[in-house]
Amino acid sequence: MNLSDDDITESFKDQIKQHEDNIDFLNSQSNRLTDTVLDLQVSLGKYHSANVIKSENGNGAFHTEEETVEQILKKENSAAGIFCWIKANTQTSNLAFVKDTLGVVATLAK
Repeated sequence: MNLSDDDITESFKDQIKQHEDNIDFLNSQSNRLTDTVLDLQVSLGKYHSANVIKSENGNGAFHTEEETVEQILKKENSAAGIFCWIKANTQTSNLAFVKDTLGVVATLAK
């Protein structure tokens, strides 16, 4: 079976087209993965922002949630202090009580 030059050229064109399509597909997959990574980085940044609070004196130091709760508990007569104390000293089964307390604290904050 002898292939003509035109047949060989056509075969190469088909192979090149297939490779170009594969490259386009891989580029689109790469773009989707890049978008996904960026979305995950944003989510991770939001998670860290929610769990780390900048100190009040603005020195750039960061505090964990536990350190923040300790600072709140030092202000015993504040609504936030009372809420943190109740939350720390009640069982999780008393969730309704904690929600009621949160409602009272929110009302006091107004």
